[in-house]
Amino acid sequence: MSDDSGSAGVGDNTRGIRKASKTPGREQAQWAMAHALEDLVWEQSLLQESAARQEELLEDLVSNTKVIADAMDLFIWGSAS
Repeated sequence: MSDDSGSAGVGDNTRGIRKASKTPGREQAQWAMAHALEDLVWEQSLLQESAARQEELLEDLVSNTKVIADAMDLFIWGSAS
């Protein structure tokens, strides 16, 4: 079934225009997702650095607590002798 009215080409062009207009929106959404993912990766790296610093601080706290406990033992048991 051939349409000799010449409107078949117009329909194809309209379809092409619709497809072309969807592509920038899709591309824009993909870029938005890429930027969001990049932001999440950055946030994750900051959280990992923060967790590492907190771990170091907790290790220092444990060490200092042991020193204080040892000093208290020395003070208590040393004065009893």
